[in-house]
Amino acid sequence: MEELPCQYELAPGAEPHDLVTQRMHRAVRHALEGEVQRDGAILIVTHGSALRAFVLAATGLMPGPLSNCALFSATAVAGAFVDVEPVRS
Repeated sequence: MEELPCQYELAPGAEPHDLVTQRMHRAVRHALEGEVQRDGAILIVTHGSALRAFVLAATGLMPGPLSNCALFSATAVAGAFVDVEPVRS
């Protein structure tokens, strides 16, 4: 995964990228906390920009543009994401 700049011009009224990143990371962590009691997997379905924001928050690297139906696998240990990788089919 290559690091890409996340600077771009927002459309009027669009949510700033840093807020999308914070919101997405909080949402995934919230889903993960609910699953800790069940010791299972979670599935999160979202659009590409939000998925890219999560990957950035979890890894510090911004993936390039994602195709429709892009899949990522994320592993969390003790509440921290230790592995976030695209799933290759």
